[in-house]
Amino acid sequence: RDNLCKQMSTYSKGYLVDEDRFDYMKLSFLGDIKAHYRTLRDYTKTYAHAKYYDEAKTWNERCDVAFPCASQNEIDHDDAINLVNSGCHILVEGSNMPCTPEAMDVLKRGPMF
Repeated sequence: RDNLCKQMSTYSKGYLVDEDRFDYMKLSFLGDIKAHYRTLRDYTKTYAHAKYYDEAKTWNERCDVAFPCASQNEIDHDDAINLVNSGCHILVEGSNMPCTPEAMDVLKRGPMF
């Protein structure tokens, strides 16, 4: 159970948190939602314990690994502080320059890989 992912940031303007974790079946369901142009809110109709945060940034959630993949300058100074303070250990850049220069300064000083 510990090898399952707790949070998932997605393509929408918000994000999902599932405290019961995302397993293969739930990830497949999310793929189906995306393939049929439905919203992440539909996930919470099936899994009522999950929470969808509309128009919110995921970088305030506690995480071990962050994958900013949406756009340039997605993570700013305050987001970087939130990531470091929440215990994030690894940041994987999935887009071109996802962090502002100010965010990079924070991340370089923190225990981030």
